Amino acid sequence: MNRLILIISILFSLNAFAGPEFIDSITSESGKLKISKYRNAENQNILLLDTPTQKGVLLYTYGRSIRIKFSPDDTYIVLDDECFSNASDLIFFRRGDDSRYRKLHTETLRERFLDKIKSDYNLPEDADFFHFYLVSRDWDNDHIINIRAWGYGKSGTIDNWICSYDVLNDKIIVSPETMKDAKYEKPKS
Repeated sequence: MNRLILIISILFSLNAFAGPEFIDSITSESGKLKISKYRNAENQNILLLDTPTQKGVLLYTYGRSIRIKFSPDDTYIVLDDECFSNASDLIFFRRGDDSRYRKLHTETLRERFLDKIKSDYNLPEDADFFHFYLVSRDWDNDHIINIRAWGYGKSGTIDNWICSYDVLNDKIIVSPETMKDAKYEKPKS
C-alpha cells in the first residue's frame, strides 16, 4: 500500500512540472492571430497569444470561463470574462504601434454599463443589481461591437439591454432600434 501511495505521489509531482495543460484555441478570421487556452499547475486558466511577430505571449489569466472575439481587422480583442457566478465583464485589448496587445481599461466596463442603464431608466445611483452580466455580440465594423446586458437584484430586473460600444472612442451608443426589446421591471413587493 505504501508503495502505491509513493508511486501516485511521484506521478502527481511529475504532472506538476509537465507544464500547462492545453484546453483549446481560436484563430482570428484573418488567420494572423491565435489565442490558446491553457490550465497551469496552480489551476489557473491562461491565454497565450500568437501573432505574426510573437509567439506564446501571456495575454490574460482568468478563473471561470471566457469567450474570445477578434475585431474584423485584428486591431481589437475582446474577452467575455465570466469572472463570478453573479457577474461577467468585457476585457478589451488593442494592438499598439509595436504590434503588442495591451489592455484598454483598468476599471471594469461592467460598472460603466450599469451606470448608463441606471441613467437611462432614471434609477438611483445606489440601485442594486447584484447579478449583472455583459456579453459581446457581433462587430458592426473594425471598432464598434454590439453588447447585451442583463441582470437583477433588489432594484429589479434588466433584460435584453442591447447597445453598441465604440472601442476606439470609448463610448456606449444606445439607439431606439437596439433598445426596442429592452425591459426593466421594478422589484415585486
